[in-house]
Formats: sequence, structure tokens, C-alpha cells
Amino acid sequence: MSYRVRSKNSNYGFNRNSHGHSTNKGAVNPRKLLEQKLMNREISWEEFEQQSRMLPSETRVKPEIASVEIPDFKNYDEAQDFIQERIIVYGSKDVYTSSEEYRELYPKLNSLRQVAVNEQAKQGQVAMMEVGIKEGDLVEYVQSNPWSMTFIRKGKVKLDADGIPMVSLVQNDVDSKKQVRWHKGYIKVID
Repeated sequence: MSYRVRSKNSNYGFNRNSHGHSTNKGAVNPRKLLEQKLMNREISWEEFEQQSRMLPSETRVKPEIASVEIPDFKNYDEAQDFIQERIIVYGSKDVYTSSEEYRELYPKLNSLRQVAVNEQAKQGQVAMMEVGIKEGDLVEYVQSNPWSMTFIRKGKVKLDADGIPMVSLVQNDVDSKKQVRWHKGYIKVID
């Protein structure tokens, strides 16, 4: 079923995109508004029918979701699992991240993320010391795929802003990356 918008200036008070579909995400239900206008005799039956045909078959209504007490998380992974469950309840990531519940959760989530990043940085730097690689060393990694093609990633090791070891590639990678995470598979290139 196609919907036709009368003119650019006349959209019956509802925001519509170029296809005539409602862009009122999380707003009141336009069909209910029309029904209420009809019941209050603000519009005639003919106007109701005409405006009803202009509405999409399904309109979004802001979900009514009971807020939950935010648990004490042991680590960042538990917090991410909780967020994934809440995204399912809210229906989308955008709706959840704009909710009051997420605003309350964010400071705790951010501090857990920082702890996880610091732990990753520490583990990465310890692994570098075990292998005998320092920041600034030239390293390379040979990667093979199932079609017998080999790719050589070559670059200098550096620590990013969080202290995580990265390899700044000499040339862009196959997938256009300029830097990748360092791992024990990289070997030191002797000049």
C-alpha cells in the first residue's frame, strides 16, 4: 500500500519523510490522535478517513518499560551482558542509550571500561617484554588465508593513548587499516 503526502507544507501535523512514512520515533500514536479528534467532533468522518489513509499501517509508540535497579558489576563483560539484555527489552540500542536508565549506568560503565582497558594495556606490555620487543621496534607478521595468499603486515610498535601496544603499519593494510593491535605473532625485523 502506498501513501501519498498532499504537499510539502501539509502533513497533518505529523513529521513525515520523503516516502510519506512517520518519523515520530517514540512519539504519541498519530492514529489514536485522529480517533480522539473524531470522538471530540473536531474533524468529520470524511476528514478522518482521508487522514487515516495518509498514516503508515504501523506507527511506533514509545515503549513503557519498568526501570530496573542497576546491579553491582564485577567486570566490564558483566556490564555489557546487562546492556545487551536491556537493549532487547527496549527494542533498540538507540532507544536504550537515550533512556534515563542508561544515563544513570554510564558513569559506572565508563569506570569499568577504563579498568578493563588498563588491564589489557598491562597484559600487552608484559607480553612485549616476554618476547623482547620494545616501543619503536620494527616488526612484521605473515598472515596466510585459505586460498594460499600471504599478506605481510610490517610496522613500528607504539603504545596508544591507553597504553595498549599497537603496530603503525608502513603501508595501509589489506582492509585499509593504518594501525593494528600488536600480538605475539609479530616478530622483530633485524635491520
